[in-house]
Amino acid sequence: MGGKAFSQYDTPRMPQAVYRMVCDALISHLRLYYTEVKSPIEAPEKLDHGDVDLLVHGPLQSGFDPAKTPKSEVARNIAHEIAAQEWLVGNTGQPINFAIKWPSHAGARVHPGPNAVVTQDLVAEEGETRHIQLDVHICHSYEDFRWEYFHSAHGDLWNILGTTIRKFGLTVNNKGMYLRIPDIEQSDRKKSMIFLTADPVRILDFLGVDKIKWFQPFDTKKEMFEYATGCRMFWIKEESELEDGELEGDVVGESNNTSQTGGETGKKHLKHNDRQRMGKRPIFKEWILEYIPQLRSEGKFLKQLITREEVRDEAFATFGVERVYTERLTEWKLTTHNDQLWRQIIKGNVPEDMDPQRRAATIREIKSIIVNGEEFEGSVPEAAIKDAEGFHDFAKVTEFIQQNLDHLTDIGWKKQQDRAIERMKESAAKKSRGAGVQP
Repeated sequence: MGGKAFSQYDTPRMPQAVYRMVCDALISHLRLYYTEVKSPIEAPEKLDHGDVDLLVHGPLQSGFDPAKTPKSEVARNIAHEIAAQEWLVGNTGQPINFAIKWPSHAGARVHPGPNAVVTQDLVAEEGETRHIQLDVHICHSYEDFRWEYFHSAHGDLWNILGTTIRKFGLTVNNKGMYLRIPDIEQSDRKKSMIFLTADPVRILDFLGVDKIKWFQPFDTKKEMFEYATGCRMFWIKEESELEDGELEGDVVGESNNTSQTGGETGKKHLKHNDRQRMGKRPIFKEWILEYIPQLRSEGKFLKQLITREEVRDEAFATFGVERVYTERLTEWKLTTHNDQLWRQIIKGNVPEDMDPQRRAATIREIKSIIVNGEEFEGSVPEAAIKDAEGFHDFAKVTEFIQQNLDHLTDIGWKKQQDRAIERMKESAAKKSRGAGVQP
């Protein structure tokens, strides 16, 4: 996106009139080959465009279907139909980029009215050197098509809503909406995410925003900002509560720190990628630096209406994910527990200044007893017994190691020597058998 795929062509930003003419003409033409063709709902007050983005689904001919024809051939067929100068296929899941000539304003006739339709193919002026980048996203299912249309609507609106819902443990990405587990997200964000839904209506309902209005363009940025404040999780921290020492980005497990800060203070506390968006997305920048401080000065949205824990519980009830959430959390806690048991409790309680071979033998012996459940002096020690969820008592394990360290070292060292002797015997026997078969 943004019209930067073709460095060899001049692809300047398009005025709104040129964009609308080109977009309508391409939609009309591609509907000859796909049952569904749409451009994402535009951001409000947009004066120009870097490229044309189109979502398509339901190929009417096999030559336009990536499931039946190689993507490179599909790209060539589309390029032929729209008279593209060049195209880039891209990787799986990426759009196909096309470079088309900048059209003459007289090259197409447009019916007047709210739903303008271009009735003639676009015609480039003689000697025209400017080009337009077209990105065609071929969606493999109607569900993918519906999601992409929903997720790409209104330009920066998801960036804006993301700064609100992220701090309540919710994430919306190119697949759907997820609930994050706070215990996991700082160490493994991907594993912390529990899928909730890819149904746009259910998502909008859960966020508490108007479902009908989402699928209509906003006339102004202010209208879109007001819509975003309708999210039931949106609230703003009062000036007196702002702290320079607040952490950036997602607030994990602290429901009293889920507000919108805004202004220069809020800018410092944004995630790194949000700060990058501010440099590239003027509407998002205006939301952070101007609109939120304005709401604060007017005394609006200063009360938090819901906590992260309440959002989690509502997600359990609405989407039925409590069992998955609990199992994922338990699995992660057990993995973390076992890693800590090995690194800190077992290895950490065997002195590092011990002879390296004796230390390794000692650690192996402790592991065989505590982790594998082997007997020690005729029975399994209490320190090796796990609770119902599979967790050890670290205090008991530490006490067992410290009280029996010398004995464990002697046992481990003897086992290592016995294994070494056994290997030597096996090697010698193998050599003898080999010598016996020589002529």
